Amino acid sequence: MLSLTWLEEPAAYSASKRHMVATFVAPPREEIETLHLLALQGNMQSILQRADHLMQLDERYHPFAEKLSALARGYRSKEILAFVKQYLKDDPLMTQSVVK
Repeated sequence: MLSLTWLEEPAAYSASKRHMVATFVAPPREEIETLHLLALQGNMQSILQRADHLMQLDERYHPFAEKLSALARGYRSKEILAFVKQYLKDDPLMTQSVVK
C-alpha cells in the first residue's frame, strides 16, 4: 500500500492566485481530443509528452502547455480533464481567459 501525503495550498497563496489571469491559445482540436482521451485514461506521462510537443509546435501554445504540465506533474487528473473539456466545447482557435 502506498503512503501518500496530501498537500494543501496556504489560503493566502490560493487567494492571490485567483487574481492572476492567464490567456491561453488553445491548440488544434485534434490535439485537444488527444489530450481529452489521455486525461480520461489518467495517463500523466503521455500528457506531459503532449505538452512538450505543443511547446515545440507553436510558441502561442506555451501558456496552455505549461498549465497542462503543471497539472500533470501534480497528478491533478480531474483538473486536467476539466481544463481540456472546456476547449472541446469552445472554438479551439479562440483565445480564452482562464483564472489560474
